[in-house]
Amino acid sequence: MAMNFAAASQRVRGLLAPKKLAEQSKSALTEDVLRDNIVRDAGNASERFQKAVNKRPVIEYDRTNDDGTTSREEYEWDTFPEAVRDFARAAFGWDEPQVRPREDVRPSHRFNREVMQAAINSGGMRELRPYSRNNEQEALYGAMVGAEELQGIAPDVLAEHVARSEQMGEQEQAQQSAEQMLEQLRQRAKQEVAELGEVQDGTRREVKRALKAIEQAQANLQQLMHEEGASSMVVDAIAAGERMAQTAAEAAEAFGNLPGVGGGDAHNLSLDQQIELAEKWASNPQLKAIVKMLGRMLSSMVFKRDTRTKNVAIEPVGVTTGNDLRRLLPHELARGFSDNPLIKTSFVKDFAARSLLQYDMEGRAPAGKGPIITVHDGSGSMGGEKFVWATSLCLCTLTIAQRERRQFAGAEFGSARQVKSWIFPANEQPDPNVVLDYATHFFAGGTSTLTGMQEALRILRDHPEFKTADVLLIGDGQDYFREADRKVRDEMRALGCRIHGISILCPNNAYMAQMCESVVDVTDLAGANEATDHVAENIT
Repeated sequence: MAMNFAAASQRVRGLLAPKKLAEQSKSALTEDVLRDNIVRDAGNASERFQKAVNKRPVIEYDRTNDDGTTSREEYEWDTFPEAVRDFARAAFGWDEPQVRPREDVRPSHRFNREVMQAAINSGGMRELRPYSRNNEQEALYGAMVGAEELQGIAPDVLAEHVARSEQMGEQEQAQQSAEQMLEQLRQRAKQEVAELGEVQDGTRREVKRALKAIEQAQANLQQLMHEEGASSMVVDAIAAGERMAQTAAEAAEAFGNLPGVGGGDAHNLSLDQQIELAEKWASNPQLKAIVKMLGRMLSSMVFKRDTRTKNVAIEPVGVTTGNDLRRLLPHELARGFSDNPLIKTSFVKDFAARSLLQYDMEGRAPAGKGPIITVHDGSGSMGGEKFVWATSLCLCTLTIAQRERRQFAGAEFGSARQVKSWIFPANEQPDPNVVLDYATHFFAGGTSTLTGMQEALRILRDHPEFKTADVLLIGDGQDYFREADRKVRDEMRALGCRIHGISILCPNNAYMAQMCESVVDVTDLAGANEATDHVAENIT
């Protein structure tokens, strides 16, 4: 008697979830082919990202056995890499990310979906997206830092949900294996009917076993999903997603503000080299504090600089290469959305290489473009919060100089003969290692302001491109204003320089009052204030 496979198929459909596993996604996000391909290729090119993705958290959790007993089991979070990749995709995409309906995601990946839903809706993601949108470096680095946060809380806060997800994964594999076996048996039965006239008894028994295996796996999945619904999954996922996004946002802010690394400008560093430098800054508490303050200062000072010029026209003036989706020529966008896989692949490669054709935009700004020299106090009294504030202001001024294509030089002084300077030419991406040296150098000596001002004068003399520079003097201490100081001041003024003083927690600074044409005292080291506003509005 021939077996009724139509009835068997109907039974299988009744056993399975509303959507088959093959129709459900491992990714929590709605599909965006262009975004997903770009993030995938960029991630594959980064050994550091791959290492972070594949470092799956391991947790221990009590598992209830079929006989009602419990056993301590060790679980590796196998769906973790997809969660990290999803975060990178959500951070990178130009359009706002959206999660799939719950029924469209595999049961084993639904906890990831809840985490992503929370991350996307969080304030951290809103802070992250201005840095990471259309910037694969920022998106991948943010995902790496977020992954580290998840790894830290998984063994404690998320253990129950990770364990259940892995158990669901086991049942999904069992169900898929049984479904594949059933399909093979279906083909065997067809062959037996064609050759022997009927399905053989052994095949019938195996079909029944396959059906029973599917039924058991589906029942187990339903039980696990019931337990999931009664658990604290949503609450814990919200906490995890928000923490992941906030940590990533802070890291991206640091990454994006590092002169010579962030901002999406052209550079000669690979993604892994950029990430390595960012990790150096993040691993040093003082540098981490500098970058955090730098971000606050920069947003305030850039706003003040931009508002100095009214009705600035931004218009295309030619064609250049890059990967800014907003500026791409129409035919390049057409390549990105082509149905031809070869064309689409070439687009993704050109995107990664920043070699797509895009409009070259230019603004007409009447604001001054003169050089800038910062001279900051590196004496022992400048340690701690003062060092962080002063260094942040110097780096912020460097970033503005680079943004406005200005020459920039920085000098640090301590005791007499303790001086060091750094020069960053205009129109050249600053060497990140030089920036790192500039940010970390600290004499911790005495105070000889004259030594620093003499170094600034030397730069003016030896480097004609710094003629008529704005000189910014930053320090916390009183000093004696002697004849030598007066001579330096007068020579600088004769060259057309303007000297601005920033006195840190030292009101009525007599030295600066005589050396500088304007002095502002910093009374609050929390970030941007009237001192940074003064710098932003008065450097020409």
